[in-house]
Amino acid sequence: MQLKNLEEKAVSLKKILDKYSRNTIIIATHRNADIDGVASIIALKEIVEKITNGKASVQLLVPEKPNLLSRNILLKLNIEIQINENVNEYIKDNSLLIVADTSNSNQLGPSSWIIDHVEEIVLVDHHSIGDLDGKASIVFKYAEVSSTSEIVYLISRALNQHLSKPLLKALLAGIILDTRHLLLAKPLTFRIIADILSEGVEYREVANMMKFEPSISERIARIKATLRAKYYRVNDVVIAITRVGAHESSAARIIQEIGADIVYVIGDHDEEVRVIARASHVITEKLGIHLVNDILLKLGNYFKGSGGGHPGAGGYTIKGKVDLNKLASVLLNITVDVLKLKGLSGEVVEVKD
Repeated sequence: MQLKNLEEKAVSLKKILDKYSRNTIIIATHRNADIDGVASIIALKEIVEKITNGKASVQLLVPEKPNLLSRNILLKLNIEIQINENVNEYIKDNSLLIVADTSNSNQLGPSSWIIDHVEEIVLVDHHSIGDLDGKASIVFKYAEVSSTSEIVYLISRALNQHLSKPLLKALLAGIILDTRHLLLAKPLTFRIIADILSEGVEYREVANMMKFEPSISERIARIKATLRAKYYRVNDVVIAITRVGAHESSAARIIQEIGADIVYVIGDHDEEVRVIARASHVITEKLGIHLVNDILLKLGNYFKGSGGGHPGAGGYTIKGKVDLNKLASVLLNITVDVLKLKGLSGEVVEVKD
């Protein structure tokens, strides 16, 4: 069940934690974090505190706070999380930074500067390769898993650290959501879930925690995104491009559910523009297209930014203001070119009433 070199890396991680046992250890995840990221850093905090016998000053960092669903799940699990927004208060040059569920430093938002102000970095992640991979002394990243929560669970097993039941439930929630309720699960995922359940966790209980009514602002964002969307067709592939001011991921999910094979939701924010992308299994499995590597990262030829994610879900962030119409046009052109490389010879046609 163990992944290649995971146990060796876990031993190396323990040595690093021993080295920084009397220093500040920051455990961070991406901004507005989902439950996969949040559960991972909380579990890592418990692991670190046990290994260092509580001597290290362990600080959690979630820029822009966890998302609403994450907060709701933690509330149901009675897990309290202390997040330090102002890293200036505790960062030191001899600090250790553990980054989870994040492949690019820009995903740390306004806290990304800490990357250059710590002595050492450890990366625990399951996304495409980003700039953090080259900066970390140890990288826990494996193609055999579908979430960071799985990797954190395996690290705990390799270090003989038994996690509390609430944390096991949180990690299971992270696995469920990041695999789209197991639709994207890999063989190892099911074995990890089986091990978690064998420790007394009820799957149904955790699955029921995902159920909640979206806020009025999220519902309106979904409606606006759907109404503003432009739809294009290349053979049998439907592409949707839209824009919204918030809840981009939620909007992308809804447009995908109504029939789009590839969805781009552009979010225009004060100091940056975000592109959230989703793709169906037809795109990722049948055509073999990786949204991030094949499409989103190519935006770098036109707009300065960075991105990351999975084959079927990813994002790209551009600092500053850009022409949103030009961005939409570039996205469409890149997508059509990739589709043609995969053998789709039809012309792009806008779908209208």
